[in-house]
Amino acid sequence: MFKNIDTIQKTNMENSSSLFKYKLSGTSGFAIVILVLVLVGLGERVLYDISRIFVGDNFSYLNDLSTLLVHTIFVTLLIVVAVIINVGVAEKKEKYAVVLIPYFVMAIVLMLHVAFEAAVYFYFHHTQFQFYLVMSTLVIISSMLIYLIQQRYIPEESE
Repeated sequence: MFKNIDTIQKTNMENSSSLFKYKLSGTSGFAIVILVLVLVGLGERVLYDISRIFVGDNFSYLNDLSTLLVHTIFVTLLIVVAVIINVGVAEKKEKYAVVLIPYFVMAIVLMLHVAFEAAVYFYFHHTQFQFYLVMSTLVIISSMLIYLIQQRYIPEESE
């Protein structure tokens, strides 16, 4: 029985379409952490610069709807590209795909940054009902996306 479970788990790992299944050495892990930090810093600077370009010099991260919209558009594009590349490269089982993990992590961190901006903006500029309505809608949409992605890309375990 336990041999059968180990075989199923090993087969599922081999058939997995995730970049996070690759084993890393200590040096590679350290380099990935450094790359993530540099990419997050670069992403934050890009958010700052696109705010200055599209909104103007008098923008505010937490009190300006146009800044929030510009950041949302940029980060949404990053997330879409990161997911498409993650799925595309992972399905081909490329060995160099592990280098894409920091870019995916950077997109997630920037998404969390924009989510925080949105939460603060809606908290201070709308009624409590509007705030909870928007945040509940975002929770529902995110949950549905996670469910659909899991259903589409993760193989079912055979018994």
